[in-house]
Amino acid sequence: MVLPFLREFNEVRSNKCWSMFIAKYVLVIFRRLVLVTRRWKKNRIIIMSIAITHDQTRSFKKILPIVLAAAAILAVAAFVSYQPVADASTTPAQWGLKEGDRISANNIAAGIDDPDLYIINDFGYMRLILNPAIAAMYGQLGAWPQPFLSRVKTVSPAVRDAFTYSGLFRNCESNEQAVWAYEFTGEDTGVIHHVAMTGEAAVAQDANFFKKVFCINNKEAAWFTKSPVDYTNLSQIMNYCRPGQSNCQGVTPTPPPSGPISATLAANNPASGTLVAGQAIADLIHIQFMGTGTVTQMVFKRIGISSDTTLSSVYLYEGESRLSDSSTVSSNMITFNDPTGLFVVNGSRVISTKSNIAASTSGQTVGLQLVSYTVTGGTMSTVNLNGNLFTIAEASLATADFGATTTPAAATINPQNDYVMWQNTVTVGVRSVTLKSFKLRQVGSVYPTDLSNFRLYVDGVQAGGAVASLDAQGYITFDLSGAPVTLQTGGRIIKLVGNIVNGSSRNFSFSLRQAGDINVVDSNFGVSILATNNGSAFSAVTSGVQTLGAGTISITKTSDSPSVSVVKGASGVTLARYTVQAAGEKVKVENLSFNIVDSANRNAFSLRNGAIFMKSSTDTTWTQIGSTQSICGFDDQTTGQCTSIAVASASYTTFTFGSALTVDPLNPVQIEVRADMVDNDGTDNVTSGDTVQARVFYKSTFNNAQLMTSLSYINAPTAANQDGNTLTIQAGTLTLSKYAAYADQTVIVPKSLVKLGHYTLTGSAFEDVNVNTIAGGFTEGDEWTAAKLADVYVKVVGPDGNTVYTSDKKGTVSATASSSWSVNFVIAKNVTQHVEVWGTVQSFTVAGADDTMRTEVSVTGTTTQSNTSTSTSVILGQTMTGGAGSVASGLYGTISDKLTAANTTTDAVRFSFTGTNDAFTLTDVTMKVNNANAASTVAKVLLKDVNGTTVAQKDIALVASGSYYATFTGLSLTIPANVTDGLVLTGAVQFGSIGVGAATTSANAQLTMTEFKAQDSNGTQTTGDTDRAGANLYAHASYPTVASLANVDGNTLNNGTKYISSFNLSNTGGQVGWDKIKWTTAKDTNTIMTSSSFKLFENGVDVSSQGTFTVTGAGAGFTAGTIIFVWTAERPLTTTTKYELQTNVSGVDAAGDFIQAQITQPSSNATPSQYATVAATTASFVWTDRSAASHGLGTGDWMNDHLVLSLPLTWTSTK
Repeated sequence: MVLPFLREFNEVRSNKCWSMFIAKYVLVIFRRLVLVTRRWKKNRIIIMSIAITHDQTRSFKKILPIVLAAAAILAVAAFVSYQPVADASTTPAQWGLKEGDRISANNIAAGIDDPDLYIINDFGYMRLILNPAIAAMYGQLGAWPQPFLSRVKTVSPAVRDAFTYSGLFRNCESNEQAVWAYEFTGEDTGVIHHVAMTGEAAVAQDANFFKKVFCINNKEAAWFTKSPVDYTNLSQIMNYCRPGQSNCQGVTPTPPPSGPISATLAANNPASGTLVAGQAIADLIHIQFMGTGTVTQMVFKRIGISSDTTLSSVYLYEGESRLSDSSTVSSNMITFNDPTGLFVVNGSRVISTKSNIAASTSGQTVGLQLVSYTVTGGTMSTVNLNGNLFTIAEASLATADFGATTTPAAATINPQNDYVMWQNTVTVGVRSVTLKSFKLRQVGSVYPTDLSNFRLYVDGVQAGGAVASLDAQGYITFDLSGAPVTLQTGGRIIKLVGNIVNGSSRNFSFSLRQAGDINVVDSNFGVSILATNNGSAFSAVTSGVQTLGAGTISITKTSDSPSVSVVKGASGVTLARYTVQAAGEKVKVENLSFNIVDSANRNAFSLRNGAIFMKSSTDTTWTQIGSTQSICGFDDQTTGQCTSIAVASASYTTFTFGSALTVDPLNPVQIEVRADMVDNDGTDNVTSGDTVQARVFYKSTFNNAQLMTSLSYINAPTAANQDGNTLTIQAGTLTLSKYAAYADQTVIVPKSLVKLGHYTLTGSAFEDVNVNTIAGGFTEGDEWTAAKLADVYVKVVGPDGNTVYTSDKKGTVSATASSSWSVNFVIAKNVTQHVEVWGTVQSFTVAGADDTMRTEVSVTGTTTQSNTSTSTSVILGQTMTGGAGSVASGLYGTISDKLTAANTTTDAVRFSFTGTNDAFTLTDVTMKVNNANAASTVAKVLLKDVNGTTVAQKDIALVASGSYYATFTGLSLTIPANVTDGLVLTGAVQFGSIGVGAATTSANAQLTMTEFKAQDSNGTQTTGDTDRAGANLYAHASYPTVASLANVDGNTLNNGTKYISSFNLSNTGGQVGWDKIKWTTAKDTNTIMTSSSFKLFENGVDVSSQGTFTVTGAGAGFTAGTIIFVWTAERPLTTTTKYELQTNVSGVDAAGDFIQAQITQPSSNATPSQYATVAATTASFVWTDRSAASHGLGTGDWMNDHLVLSLPLTWTSTK
């Protein structure tokens, strides 16, 4: 664009012809802006009419003054008119939201019960997410329910109501141009209505129409039921709100306007602009009609400075659809007249008038005025509705020339799908054009329903969506205005493809009747161009006449025709399913012949109760047609079973239908072939493993289908056999397996109720089986003979764990003779049940690991449909080995050493028991406390189960050994067999008082489980005496806890005042005192901590003056040191207190410089002593539980940092 602009600018500067130059490039700039906007629209989530993003607005503001300046020069001609369209009253940004956010006002805590979820757009509109099923269709928003719901933004009702509800949408995933509207039929249900209005009509009723249209995907579009009732007026669209919403407008659709028809200029009436001489269908005026009735005449007057011939061909349009043939101007007047009706108004309709512009008319001005219109049954209404004036300029437009040859040529064809009905090569010249609409008329004798599913292709690529059928005037209109197709220069092949479903003996052809039926727009000037035909003025472009031959019939196997196995003996089995499709005319299939291809090629074989069923595309149930009879095998030679007996696999059975199977081309039918899986030809020879295949038999002499229009007969099938799928005949079976989850067992001898074997019994996929016998045998090993078994029985357990069957008990069994149980239960198809063998093991001397026993089981039953006997193989079960049981104890988990407080209960030791080969009952547990001082602090010892529930509690007692014991007797706790740590118990200590008149502080109340007693399943007692020692528990009247805190000034090191340690100090059990704390420090050599600057803050208060700091290694050159703070007087601690250590820092000059402060835990357990003694050690923290009489620094109740939680603690600050 730049180079032509500069060339023309220099020419204009020399000849001073500025007006046409400005007119042309203002038009170019304006068109480019529109093109940018349209391209931008396609990439937005929300569809809109005219909209510019924030960034594009800045660019637009730079260009607009130029456009407006040019407009001012041409103001007399009203060349440019820009009127912004108002949006909704709010935007997401006003509320801190953005386009695409999901919002909800639901807030139960605030008393707001509103379950609705919405999605908002940039224009202040919101769409409802109707139900959870729809929410789950949009995975990019997060899986339903989470994280989808966690991403919903809760807003107030006022914010919700600031947005305007919209129920409009289109399927953007498929790029469908149709707009649909919700109608709500229930809380979570609804249907959708096609908004059957042109874009111009919709915008005329609502300037913001396209800003309200939301995108949905294929899944949501398919979810909704599409109502057969179209909306033809926006007032029919239902609003949605719940009671209490301030923006409720009610949910009752407003009826469309009715009464006398009125006419006004439409809101989208074209603004004044520039036309180009020689262009096509210039848009001149838009009239909005309101009311109800049929308009039969419209009269326009040409206005402006122009001649009658300037408007060479004038048309009425609605959107991209032409409503009239061309009219011409005579004495300034243009009349459109049709006594049967130009168009019908039912509410509101916007009609546009467009015209071709004659060549060589540059400089003229032209416009239209509606002067009158007439309605059926009414008088002429005189009006004075002036459209805007347009100035005609001269320009070199692109060209579009149709070729001389239009295909297909005249031919006689059969009905078929995807037939090319019209094709022509259009040569585009000068520059590319965009195809916005294309309209063809059918001009043959076919009925409108004979042709369907029309699609338009440009260079092999489909343009727009399919059109289902011809309209009432025989036209097909492809409106591509929502997504115009670019036609590059050169030859472009445009073709119409459709389906021929009916019309035998009739004909059709398609014709592009008038130049106005194709709207191609010059890509440079943005105006429609006038198409030509073979280099000359446009004339109709028509395909050859296609004459439809006689009808045809096809029988094809459906994709869902049965292909699985069938059950021997089953009744009414569907063997095959076919689609019967007529084409060209109705076809009556009077009979069809069938046979069965069986894998054994028997010459005496037929399937019993053969029947044919039919269902049309509109039916919901199948209906039998013809009588029931055997279907013979293709090699069957038995008289009486076949309609025709023949050699070479040609026997068949014929089913006669009369007129029941008359097929309409518009309504194909399906048929099913059914029969019993029983051979009806003498002996039932159907065997499991055989295969059968239903066949629709073909014979060239059948002539069994009558064409209902041509009245001649044809064959059905047309040319070959039509086979169903091969099906395998199966009978029910049983499968018995050793149950893998039940392992080999060691069995204590003697023992009652032993599970000797465990199996799974599974039914096949074909039919149920009545189980009647379970046979059992035994494999002996050395000393364990079958004679040592008694009361043996079988138990059947279902998949739900419930017992299905329990047999009688056999007092004795033998290894040499099978034991058999007569049973009675059903194994259903694909169901697995458990077969268990139980018995009592009598006493015998176990000599070794070879004393074993294994069960041997087989199962027999009869199938329920095919009445076939079926048995399993004999399956060996698990190996049972005679042996003895044992029980052992051990520590379970870890309980850490700790400080404890008086009058509290603390877990001390946790131990477990494992039974091997047998279950045991724990009866006795003994635990001891070795320390006499500690024993005085222990009020009770508790025994707790794995859930922490106290099982028993005991006082401790001194025995002769000097230890203190708590013995628990009379317990009855189960130790399961062969479960590691099958029983877990905890020993806990309940402490008494510590201090003056009570126990001594710091005693170690370690608890040890020393002995247990348990009985096996036969009542034999086992004693275990291995000590299981617990944790060290140091009992105090109270004790402290230290918890690290982050420094308030962070962990970045800079010169100046710096906190280098922060912590909370807490007490447990009562008041604690403390007197000394010690930090160990590390740093780089350059960093300096001024020794005199250290301060200690207590709950934010500087308490440094109440104690003394001793600092080492803080200066330059040192990398390690200590900071010790000692209180002048013991510091009491009665509640959690925060402490912070601060110092002045200098010398920090490089990245990586650091200071580290640490409260270590160097001490081990030590006997409490006087303060001075403890303070003289390496202890980092010296404290007291104040338990001594006349407590002070000289009393022996001071402790070091041993076991003080959560020491050690470290703080590091780095440059």
